[in-house]
Amino acid sequence: MTVHVPDRFSEEAVVGWRVWRVPLTFDGPLRLQSPVYSLAWETRYQTEASCIKHVFHRGMMPHSAPDPACTCGLWVAKFVRTLSMQAGSSPTVLSVVGKCSLWGRVVEYTGGYRGQYAYPYELVVIPPKHITNDRDALREIRDDLALDYGVDVAVLGDPGAGTIPAWTTEIPQSIL
Repeated sequence: MTVHVPDRFSEEAVVGWRVWRVPLTFDGPLRLQSPVYSLAWETRYQTEASCIKHVFHRGMMPHSAPDPACTCGLWVAKFVRTLSMQAGSSPTVLSVVGKCSLWGRVVEYTGGYRGQYAYPYELVVIPPKHITNDRDALREIRDDLALDYGVDVAVLGDPGAGTIPAWTTEIPQSIL
Protein backbone atom coordinates (compact mmCIF):
# COMPACT_ATOMS: atom_id res chain seq x y z
CA MET A 1 0.00 0.00 0.00
CA THR A 2 1.37 3.41 -0.97
CA VAL A 3 0.49 6.33 1.24
CA HIS A 4 0.37 9.56 -0.76
CA VAL A 5 -0.81 11.82 2.06
CA PRO A 6 0.69 10.65 5.35
CA ASP A 7 -1.91 11.85 7.83
CA ARG A 8 -4.04 14.92 7.56
CA PHE A 9 -7.06 16.37 9.23
CA SER A 10 -9.87 17.05 6.81
CA GLU A 11 -12.68 19.36 7.83
CA GLU A 12 -14.18 18.97 4.37
CA ALA A 13 -15.41 15.55 3.38
CA VAL A 14 -13.55 13.33 0.95
CA VAL A 15 -16.04 11.30 -1.11
CA GLY A 16 -15.38 7.76 -2.32
CA TRP A 17 -17.25 4.53 -3.01
CA ARG A 18 -17.75 1.45 -0.88
CA VAL A 19 -19.79 -1.72 -0.48
CA TRP A 20 -21.98 -2.58 2.49
CA ARG A 21 -24.03 -5.62 3.36
CA VAL A 22 -27.53 -5.34 4.78
CA PRO A 23 -28.80 -8.37 6.68
CA LEU A 24 -32.53 -8.77 6.10
CA THR A 25 -34.11 -9.11 9.52
CA PHE A 26 -37.68 -9.69 10.50
CA ASP A 27 -37.31 -8.33 14.00
CA GLY A 28 -35.60 -4.98 13.55
CA PRO A 29 -34.58 -2.17 11.24
CA LEU A 30 -32.28 -2.63 8.25
CA ARG A 31 -28.69 -1.53 8.94
CA LEU A 32 -25.67 -1.05 6.71
CA GLN A 33 -22.78 -3.27 7.80
CA SER A 34 -19.15 -3.51 6.84
CA PRO A 35 -18.59 -6.54 4.59
CA VAL A 36 -15.38 -7.37 6.51
CA TYR A 37 -16.48 -6.79 10.10
CA SER A 38 -20.01 -6.99 11.45
CA LEU A 39 -19.90 -3.32 12.39
CA ALA A 40 -23.36 -1.81 11.92
CA TRP A 41 -23.35 1.78 10.69
CA GLU A 42 -25.57 3.94 12.87
CA THR A 43 -28.37 5.91 11.28
CA ARG A 44 -28.10 9.69 11.14
CA TYR A 45 -24.80 9.61 13.05
CA GLN A 46 -21.20 9.33 11.89
CA THR A 47 -19.36 6.04 12.09
CA GLU A 48 -15.99 6.36 13.81
CA ALA A 49 -13.01 4.17 12.96
CA SER A 50 -11.06 2.31 15.60
CA CYS A 51 -8.17 -0.14 15.51
CA ILE A 52 -8.10 -3.41 17.42
CA LYS A 53 -5.00 -4.90 15.77
CA HIS A 54 -2.94 -4.33 18.93
CA VAL A 55 -5.11 -6.97 20.61
CA PHE A 56 -3.93 -9.60 18.09
CA HIS A 57 -0.40 -8.45 17.28
CA ARG A 58 2.15 -8.53 20.06
CA GLY A 59 4.21 -5.37 20.19
CA MET A 60 1.67 -3.20 18.35
CA MET A 61 0.62 -0.23 20.44
CA PRO A 62 -2.95 1.10 20.56
CA HIS A 63 -3.36 4.06 18.22
CA SER A 64 -5.97 6.33 16.66
CA ALA A 65 -7.49 5.26 13.37
CA PRO A 66 -6.59 5.67 10.65
CA ASP A 67 -2.86 5.40 11.22
CA PRO A 68 -0.50 5.67 8.24
CA ALA A 69 1.55 2.73 9.55
CA CYS A 70 -1.51 0.46 9.84
CA THR A 71 -4.41 -0.62 7.63
CA CYS A 72 -7.09 0.57 10.04
CA GLY A 73 -9.78 3.12 9.26
CA LEU A 74 -13.00 3.34 7.28
CA TRP A 75 -12.13 2.51 3.67
CA VAL A 76 -13.50 4.00 0.44
CA ALA A 77 -12.33 3.54 -3.15
CA LYS A 78 -11.49 6.49 -5.41
CA PHE A 79 -13.40 4.94 -8.31
CA VAL A 80 -16.53 2.79 -8.24
CA ARG A 81 -15.06 0.56 -10.96
CA THR A 82 -12.25 -0.49 -8.59
CA LEU A 83 -14.56 -1.88 -5.91
CA SER A 84 -13.72 -5.53 -5.50
CA MET A 85 -15.20 -6.77 -2.26
CA GLN A 86 -18.45 -8.62 -2.57
CA ALA A 87 -20.77 -7.84 0.30
CA GLY A 88 -22.17 -11.34 0.23
CA SER A 89 -25.68 -11.29 -1.21
CA SER A 90 -27.72 -14.27 -0.15
CA PRO A 91 -31.37 -14.90 0.61
CA THR A 92 -30.83 -13.08 3.92
CA VAL A 93 -28.21 -10.45 2.99
CA LEU A 94 -28.35 -7.59 0.46
CA SER A 95 -25.41 -5.86 -1.20
CA VAL A 96 -25.50 -2.07 -1.23
CA VAL A 97 -23.03 0.11 -3.15
CA GLY A 98 -22.74 3.81 -2.55
CA LYS A 99 -20.91 7.06 -2.21
CA CYS A 100 -19.50 7.67 1.23
CA SER A 101 -18.12 10.82 2.87
CA LEU A 102 -14.96 10.62 5.02
CA TRP A 103 -13.56 13.32 7.28
CA GLY A 104 -11.37 13.86 10.33
CA ARG A 105 -7.99 12.13 9.93
CA VAL A 106 -7.78 10.90 6.33
CA VAL A 107 -5.02 8.76 4.84
CA GLU A 108 -4.83 8.44 1.07
CA TYR A 109 -3.60 5.22 -0.53
CA THR A 110 -3.27 4.19 -4.17
CA GLY A 111 -6.88 3.05 -4.59
CA GLY A 112 -8.71 5.38 -2.23
CA TYR A 113 -8.83 6.71 1.31
CA ARG A 114 -9.10 5.55 4.92
CA GLY A 115 -10.88 7.91 7.26
CA GLN A 116 -11.61 8.58 10.90
CA TYR A 117 -15.30 9.40 10.42
CA ALA A 118 -17.70 8.35 7.67
CA TYR A 119 -21.32 8.50 6.63
CA PRO A 120 -23.12 7.26 3.50
CA TYR A 121 -23.88 9.92 0.92
CA GLU A 122 -25.91 8.03 -1.71
CA LEU A 123 -26.90 4.34 -1.84
CA VAL A 124 -27.91 1.81 -4.50
CA VAL A 125 -29.41 -1.53 -3.49
CA ILE A 126 -28.24 -4.48 -5.59
CA PRO A 127 -31.31 -6.77 -5.71
CA PRO A 128 -30.62 -10.40 -4.86
CA LYS A 129 -31.92 -12.84 -7.44
CA HIS A 130 -34.67 -14.22 -5.20
CA ILE A 131 -36.45 -10.85 -4.91
CA THR A 132 -35.46 -9.19 -8.22
CA ASN A 133 -39.06 -9.36 -9.40
CA ASP A 134 -40.63 -8.37 -6.08
CA ARG A 135 -40.74 -4.63 -6.76
CA ASP A 136 -42.84 -3.93 -3.66
CA ALA A 137 -40.28 -5.58 -1.36
CA LEU A 138 -37.39 -3.75 -3.06
CA ARG A 139 -39.15 -0.39 -2.80
CA GLU A 140 -39.89 -1.03 0.87
CA ILE A 141 -36.18 -1.76 1.46
CA ARG A 142 -35.28 1.42 -0.44
CA ASP A 143 -37.78 3.50 1.54
CA ASP A 144 -36.61 2.08 4.90
CA LEU A 145 -32.93 2.79 4.17
CA ALA A 146 -33.69 6.28 2.81
CA LEU A 147 -35.80 7.19 5.84
CA ASP A 148 -33.39 5.76 8.41
CA TYR A 149 -30.14 7.11 6.91
CA GLY A 150 -31.58 10.31 5.44
CA VAL A 151 -29.87 9.82 2.06
CA ASP A 152 -30.96 9.13 -1.52
CA VAL A 153 -31.43 5.42 -2.17
CA ALA A 154 -32.20 3.71 -5.49
CA VAL A 155 -32.66 0.07 -6.49
CA LEU A 156 -30.48 -1.08 -9.39
CA GLY A 157 -32.63 -2.18 -12.32
CA ASP A 158 -35.84 -0.55 -11.08
CA PRO A 159 -36.24 2.98 -12.46
CA GLY A 160 -39.47 3.30 -10.48
CA ALA A 161 -37.54 2.82 -7.25
CA GLY A 162 -35.50 6.03 -7.21
CA THR A 163 -33.31 7.80 -9.72
CA ILE A 164 -30.49 5.48 -10.73
CA PRO A 165 -27.18 7.41 -10.52
CA ALA A 166 -25.03 7.38 -13.67
CA TRP A 167 -22.06 5.93 -11.76
CA THR A 168 -23.88 2.57 -11.35
CA THR A 169 -22.83 1.60 -14.89
CA GLU A 170 -19.28 1.27 -13.50
CA ILE A 171 -20.12 -1.20 -10.71
CA PRO A 172 -17.95 -4.30 -11.27
CA GLN A 173 -19.73 -7.52 -12.24
CA SER A 174 -18.19 -9.23 -9.20
CA ILE A 175 -20.45 -7.12 -6.98
CA LEU A 176 -23.58 -7.60 -9.08
